[in-house]
Amino acid sequence: MLIVLIAAGLAANQATSKLVDCGSDATEFMRAYASDLSRGDRGAVAARYSALGAYSLGFTPKSRDSFDAIGKRYASPEWQKPDKFAWQDLSYEQISPDTCLVVGGFSWTAGSRTAQMAYTAVLRVENNNLRIILEHENMLAGSPAQK
Repeated sequence: MLIVLIAAGLAANQATSKLVDCGSDATEFMRAYASDLSRGDRGAVAARYSALGAYSLGFTPKSRDSFDAIGKRYASPEWQKPDKFAWQDLSYEQISPDTCLVVGGFSWTAGSRTAQMAYTAVLRVENNNLRIILEHENMLAGSPAQK
């Protein structure tokens, strides 16, 4: 009986001790991320990724890039801020007490072209802040970049 009570107490404690609330914390993270992208704040964008690096999928084969490599990518002249950026229909799922799944899309306008993209990210708490550990971006099927 004591073991059952201890197990029930541990289960109740785990259920109430979330390190992150994906409904509010991840929503705020993504709002601020959009602001960083829109402003072209390269350092702030790079700082949103895990210090341990992150997986990237989508336009190229899967890669795991170090934090330094991610910083260099955003510092590069090849990366240009969008003229207009907006998340679209993001959904948030709690996948563990410290990890959130974000699924949805975004529009990225550069010049006269707007790309409609599918988006998936896994965010994990690191030093009391959410950080990206995986990001997947793909052009939506049937929605090529438009003029």
